[in-house]
Amino acid sequence: MTTSSIRETSGVMIASALAVALIIIVAHPDVVSFSSNDVGDYITAITPLFFLALFVERALEVFVAVWRSPASDRLELELNYLKAQANPEAAKALQAKEGDLLSYKSRTRNIAYAVSVSAGLVISALGIRAIQMLLDADSFAELPDLQRVLVQIADVIITGALIAGSADGIHRILSAMTSFVDSAKNRAKG
Repeated sequence: MTTSSIRETSGVMIASALAVALIIIVAHPDVVSFSSNDVGDYITAITPLFFLALFVERALEVFVAVWRSPASDRLELELNYLKAQANPEAAKALQAKEGDLLSYKSRTRNIAYAVSVSAGLVISALGIRAIQMLLDADSFAELPDLQRVLVQIADVIITGALIAGSADGIHRILSAMTSFVDSAKNRAKG
């Protein structure tokens, strides 16, 4: 890790610790109860998020392809042309062009990630959430107003990140839950 990334990580950790301390001091949060559903109900509840993440991922691929692919294709053509030349002058230009293509693809990934996170946050802010569906509705309704709002904000951020992280991340969660259920069934039969 570089010194700047260590500083950034430390800064995030310190800010998070201060935020947690502030929440505890100001809100005096009650314990949040989870619903007493079985794991199969949770899998059923989370499955729509998987499909939603797939839709967002695919839509993003289409938008990025239309918007960014022409320039990437042009850079790859120039790169292939330079590779075919095979002379010392072309070698320097080839290295520069490879760097240009790498930078362009990196920038495209950063743009795609930012758009994906934004889409995930907007979708979650509109009410499609992962954590709240796991909570006991009556217990959640009895929480103090500030705590309910803070839980909803955390839920929007976490669900937005899950959606932005692609369907693969949600698929891993679903697979882990399914494995847990299968393992518990096998032990019960045991």
